[in-house]
Amino acid sequence: MQNFNYHSHTYRCGHADFNMEDEDYIKEYIKMGFKKMAFTDHCPQKMR
Repeated sequence: MQNFNYHSHTYRCGHADFNMEDEDYIKEYIKMGFKKMAFTDHCPQKMR
């Protein structure tokens, strides 16, 4: 398994959990064994 993710969806693009903050994502990635990650999701979409 790769230990990095350079394309993480967030609430900003409308493709992920609106209740998760950036720090929550980082903590989850660490728990899963990831060593590197980046927030490089899609362009922001109009909030629902």
